[in-house]
Amino acid sequence: MSRVEKILDTMARKKTLELCRIGCDKTNYKILKLVKYKKEIKVPILMKECKLTVMPANKRVNDLRRAGLIERIKNKRVIVITPLGNQLIKTVKKMEGMVFDNLVEML
Repeated sequence: MSRVEKILDTMARKKTLELCRIGCDKTNYKILKLVKYKKEIKVPILMKECKLTVMPANKRVNDLRRAGLIERIKNKRVIVITPLGNQLIKTVKKMEGMVFDNLVEML
């Protein structure tokens, strides 16, 4: 592996772990699932559904956007899930099934 490839590999791993940390936060994950279910959502509706005030809601939306899990469509003033966001939800659901199947051994 070349030096450039090693650097890119390290950067990709760091970004992936950051994406997982942000996306798997309990409230952020709830936001992701809500956005996926609704297809698109406005921040005031998200705030109501997640019981968040303006500043915490905007911080979470911005964190999820920077991680690449959602995006804002400014002209429609809505939030939509990205392919990365969809993949994170699929991965978590798959892991939940694996944990369920092995729960007795894990306790």
